[in-house]
Formats: sequence, C-alpha cells, structure tokens
Amino acid sequence: RITITPSKVRVNRELAPQVETVMEFTPGKRYHGVYVTPYGPIPMELLTNGITVSDDEELGRRALSIDYSMSLKGLSESRNQLDIRVLRELKENEHE
Repeated sequence: RITITPSKVRVNRELAPQVETVMEFTPGKRYHGVYVTPYGPIPMELLTNGITVSDDEELGRRALSIDYSMSLKGLSESRNQLDIRVLRELKENEHE
C-alpha cells in the first residue's frame, strides 16, 4: 500500500498477515525502521534525496519517483530510484 501526502510518501509492504515493512520517504529526512525479510528483520535507515509526483489528468494517471539512500544494519548501503505509475486511484470506501 502506498500513501502519498504533500509532505511524505509511506509504503507498507506486507509479507503475510501481521508481518509488514513500513518505509517513509520525506525529502531531506532520515527514517529508521525494520526491513522484514523471510530470513528475519533487519534494522534499516532511509534518507530521501528527492520525491517527484506528476499528474496526467487527461489520462487519469499519476507518476511517482523517489530517489533515496538505504542502509541495512551496516551490511549494505545503496542509492535507489523507485518509479511507480498509478493507473487509477481508489476512492474512499472503494475496495480493490
């Protein structure tokens, strides 16, 4: 699940019921959380370098691009680009 607000983007990644990884992206800020894997949880830190949201109202599409750096408990550090295209937004009280 992805939630986009004017100040941040929140991603909830569900592996199983009651088992999820939450990632929050706020430009210029660090987020500390836990990355849940099939091998167990790993402490993580995210630094959001930038977020771009663009709308194409004519086609009813929204594009989201997040540039971020991620560190997993000192085991791995990487700079990443997450690009998502939303084809249709759900209305409140509408189910997938």
